[in-house]
Amino acid sequence: MKRISTFMLLLISGIVLLLPLATFADGSGALSISTSPLPINLLADPGTTATTQLRVKNNGTSLERLKVTLLKFKAGDMSGQPALASQAPGDTYFDWVSFSPSVFDAPPGEWQTITMSIKIPKSAAFDYDLAAVFSREAAVTPTPGSTAVAGSTATLILLTVNSPNMKRQVSPISFTADRSFYEFLPTSFSVHLRNTGNVHVAPMGNIFITNGNSQVDTIQVNQTGGNILPGSDRIYTAQWTDGFPVYVPKQLNGAAVVKNGKPVMTLKWDVNSSLAKLRFGHYTAHLTMVYSDGIRDIPITAEVSFWVIPWRIIIGLIFVFIFMFIGLQSTIRNTWKRLFKVKKH
Repeated sequence: MKRISTFMLLLISGIVLLLPLATFADGSGALSISTSPLPINLLADPGTTATTQLRVKNNGTSLERLKVTLLKFKAGDMSGQPALASQAPGDTYFDWVSFSPSVFDAPPGEWQTITMSIKIPKSAAFDYDLAAVFSREAAVTPTPGSTAVAGSTATLILLTVNSPNMKRQVSPISFTADRSFYEFLPTSFSVHLRNTGNVHVAPMGNIFITNGNSQVDTIQVNQTGGNILPGSDRIYTAQWTDGFPVYVPKQLNGAAVVKNGKPVMTLKWDVNSSLAKLRFGHYTAHLTMVYSDGIRDIPITAEVSFWVIPWRIIIGLIFVFIFMFIGLQSTIRNTWKRLFKVKKH
């Protein structure tokens, strides 16, 4: 009896120890919020106050107590991804900014509006790159045997303060295709630009594809208006995909198949496509982008050439013509022999 009581005590103790692990599955989860708009561009004069409206929505299913704090950002890489950073010595512009409210309740599924005010001193000039970061007011304290998941999201604010010494200038570094020879599309283009001015700029434009004297397609570049921050480089990318057949990312159960960090491509034969989209020959891509220097639009132009030769289709057609020629030759020979025999008799 004593042994049974001891066994039951150990069993109950084990169950109690396991309970926190089981109940935490429905405990605090990751914060899910959306912000709008993104990003925000502000232009103001020294000695004025600039204001803008920030909007945030709680995508979760329960009430969240949120706060908004200020960070700065810079170009994280040449793809345009921002890198957030805390206030550093000398970043006095952090003191210009206030939020109303800075702490608030966010019911699920509802948009909340926060006013951001920036009191700009008369000594200010050029660019200030700010980030309004939304997160939970208090960090989630995990229960024993569990791990809390926290999160945040940011709205980027690009503030330009007017100055007679503002300089908007972009230097083209390169315009390239990822290869010089293709069997089938797509062709990937990279436009490498450098901001040599002291305020951000957003060049936009098109790539015109020509084959000989004929223009065959037009591709947009940076139609979303992605900015280049002062003193930084950015690479804009674009693809020419209008071909038959064309390589597309391979899908498995609705998700892209990736190998060694790159998407696996598969050849797509769209039977509804016109044979006119079978790309063959020497092509030239002409880049034309523009940006404003504050007075007029400044053009950026470049070009790159490449070949598209569907060699497997060409080889297949050659074999078809060879077999057709052999078959035709055999037919003519047999017909000649029959005619010759008839005449001989």
